[in-house]
Amino acid sequence: MQNYNSIFVKKRLICACVVLGLFLCALVVRLFYVQVVLSKSLSLRATDQWMRDIPLSALRGAICDRNGVALASSYTTYDVYARPNSVKDKEQTATCLAEILGEDKEELFEKICSKQSEILLAKQLEKEVAGKIKEKQLEGIYLSETSTREYAYDSLLCQVLGFCNTDGDGQSGLEAFYNKYLAGVDGVLVSETDNAGRKIYGTTATYIPSVAGMNICLTIDLNIQKLAEKAVQTIMAEQGAKKATAIVMDPNTAEVLAMAISPSIDLNNIPRDDISYLMSVMRNSAVQDSYEPGSTFKIITGAIAMQLGLASENSYFYCPGNRVINGVKINCARRSGHGSQSLEQGFMNSCNCVFMDLIERIGVDRFYSYLDKFCIGKSLPVDFASSSGGILINKASVTASDLARMGFGQSIALSPLQLVSSVSAIVNGGAFHAPYFVKNITDSKGNLVYMQNPTKYSDVVSSSVSASICKMLESVVAKGGGKKAQIDGYRIGGKTGTAQKYENGAIAQGKYVASFVGLLPADKPEYVVLVIADEPHGSFYGATAAAPYAKQIMEGIIELKNINPTEAVQEKVYVEMPNLLGKSQTEVAGILAGLELYYILEGDGKSATNQIPSAGTKIEKGEVVLVKFENKE
Repeated sequence: MQNYNSIFVKKRLICACVVLGLFLCALVVRLFYVQVVLSKSLSLRATDQWMRDIPLSALRGAICDRNGVALASSYTTYDVYARPNSVKDKEQTATCLAEILGEDKEELFEKICSKQSEILLAKQLEKEVAGKIKEKQLEGIYLSETSTREYAYDSLLCQVLGFCNTDGDGQSGLEAFYNKYLAGVDGVLVSETDNAGRKIYGTTATYIPSVAGMNICLTIDLNIQKLAEKAVQTIMAEQGAKKATAIVMDPNTAEVLAMAISPSIDLNNIPRDDISYLMSVMRNSAVQDSYEPGSTFKIITGAIAMQLGLASENSYFYCPGNRVINGVKINCARRSGHGSQSLEQGFMNSCNCVFMDLIERIGVDRFYSYLDKFCIGKSLPVDFASSSGGILINKASVTASDLARMGFGQSIALSPLQLVSSVSAIVNGGAFHAPYFVKNITDSKGNLVYMQNPTKYSDVVSSSVSASICKMLESVVAKGGGKKAQIDGYRIGGKTGTAQKYENGAIAQGKYVASFVGLLPADKPEYVVLVIADEPHGSFYGATAAAPYAKQIMEGIIELKNINPTEAVQEKVYVEMPNLLGKSQTEVAGILAGLELYYILEGDGKSATNQIPSAGTKIEKGEVVLVKFENKE
């Protein structure tokens, strides 16, 4: 019995030792897991409990024009924080801050009494105001460096530059596209506190400085931009347009020298309380939206046909006033027809029939192949977010009448930037370059980080075709519908455009887009200027609602760049405007042609019912005359 008890005791001791050993092993494993495996995360959690940090926002990089003139810059401002547990006299502190900040004392007192460990009291204070707070040495009140964005020219380049949110991050335009370069790296001010959030006496705060953002130099020329801004504002005032757009491009590099859109807003006073309005007015329609270009697109159709050897300057066409294609009647702008004319005259007269014939010769497959070279139907390779690719009918679905309309700029849509880039490629000798807004990026110390060089995307036409197109566009301004863009002593080229607008798939009655694309100088263009008036009141033709404003921009460029005249100034010859009322379209065309006046005949009526200018007015030879023909009920 004694033997049995002894064995039993030994077994219990062994079991106890085993259990104790397992417990000790588990304890060792747990200690290893806590002290080794979890040491880093636990250390961070502990540090987070006794450390408090104040953010130090990085100074956002500047944006300047091609000549180094600052357009957008940032300066240091300050945010005010409170650590409620560290504020001893909350009443007095709230009173003092209310006097300095001009804020409601009760609201400040409520914040200071908050149970939060840290709370923001005010944002983006100027240096002088922050200095007054610092002088008071208010316990538990801390200042944090931040920055405020400032735009030197208010609404200028509004949709191109874009804007930042209240935290300083880019929300639209170049501010958003280049945000990672402009933003910089935030710093922090770290201090030790107790479990109640009070600073521990005798500890030293750690200051980790911010890194300023990089600076961006644009292709934009501020002085040319001012010309474009003035032009679109004048269009809005004189034409009562819904929207006006102007783009100036260097055709040899595709650098965007100016881009102005009206209406716009003051970038220093962003209407953040109306997000819908803000985003609509800040949308860069010149890059992100599409429109039917109308007759300005004839430049592209003509260039493709000539490149394929399907036409030359002296190729002849006949215009009876319309073409009937698969049973569909498609009218020319002049319903009575232009008769027999060369391709050059077709450009001058902006004859739809000529370009319907050309695109029929080109055919769908070759036409779409060339559109791809012009980057039409897909997004432009441009340094801007959400560029429009335009709107193309699916190639397999294109009918003969669709193709005919595309030839003169209808049934096809593209962005204004796509059009001006395509025209630039045609007139620069034939190279399509990717358009761009930024020339270079430098760091805060001025070191070059990035340099943008012209990038050729494709070859579109030969140099001989390019020269021929330039010559014909010069004739458009000298003797055709672009007369109002002519500048004495200078060779100016261009093409007008007038397109109907569509709403819900149908033609919007009385709503048009008038446009003009101009070349300066015409023989070797250094500037391509596009002006668009959306829904102008009164005369809605590109010849009258857009060309004069492109002329204003080109005249301004001539003065800015001190471009000398190359041609003798022709003496102006004036004629007296005859009375055309009651006459037929054929009679009117004959009379005005005899007087060497360019004319636009509007309407289907049998006789003239209105004329601009009125009878008896003295006007210059080659001036544009508008005659309306309406059927009287």
